[in-house]
Amino acid sequence: DEFIPYENKNYFFGVFPSEGGDEYSQFSNIDSLEILYGGTHEEVISSEITDVLRELIQKKHKIEMTKAEIKRGLQLVFCGRNFPGMKFNSQTKEKLTNSVAEVKSWLDYASIPFEQIGKKILNNDAIIQPIIQYKLAKQAAADARAVTLAQKKLNGKKVKKHIPANTRRRNEATCFIVEGDSALSSLKNTRNPETQGGFPLRGKPLNTYDLPEKKILENEELKNLMAVLGLQFGKNDNETLRTINYNR
Repeated sequence: DEFIPYENKNYFFGVFPSEGGDEYSQFSNIDSLEILYGGTHEEVISSEITDVLRELIQKKHKIEMTKAEIKRGLQLVFCGRNFPGMKFNSQTKEKLTNSVAEVKSWLDYASIPFEQIGKKILNNDAIIQPIIQYKLAKQAAADARAVTLAQKKLNGKKVKKHIPANTRRRNEATCFIVEGDSALSSLKNTRNPETQGGFPLRGKPLNTYDLPEKKILENEELKNLMAVLGLQFGKNDNETLRTINYNR
């Protein structure tokens, strides 16, 4: 089933995946009147549902989402009757404008099991997966832009405490990665400055296993090491050999 229903004596509503998966939509009919642009009733319901889903998604999928990001993946269908004193934004009656208090009273808002409805939506792949995949794709695109920008800043960056080899023949150059400033001082006195460079690390390096590129580039120590060596993500072996600063 691709929708989650709820019903009481005065109304029925169903939550569906949004049409096209990229924009919230609603259909409202109250007392046989089609309300084209919805209004307070659907805003109250959709707001509470997205609040619940936001917490459930974070708990289950470890993904932080805004209410707007969740709402764009939903479609709400609402049918009701016996609404006392309906108010509208204009004579064309296209949007319900009764107060939140009036709407909640008619809905018997406190009795709606929003937590239960949210859990059903969370377990409905037809609804929740497009929402999750949209967020993941959006985050991946943002991370890719951040990685590209960070790597551009690394090009030609002069890293403090890096002792470069003097040679322009990169295939002859060796970089010694040493532990701390004292080891670097010893290297200065014993190295061949023409072909040997050095760079000190501070403490234990970050374990990068299974880490996304963006997280690696947020680590100052590893970012500096990449700049020293001339390493970049996204390059094949041949491209790396053309741009790397050291052969060993």
